[in-house]
Amino acid sequence: MEISRQEQDAFAVSSQLKTQEAIKNKKFLEEIIDTSRR
Repeated sequence: MEISRQEQDAFAVSSQLKTQEAIKNKKFLEEIIDTSRR
């Protein structure tokens, strides 16, 4: 199976957009924690 660089990049962009939308819609509240506090 060969996946071109262009296909990989398109998948990465799509994945990032879906992730950002899910975070915005609070779909990952149980999975994502704030690590900036000490």
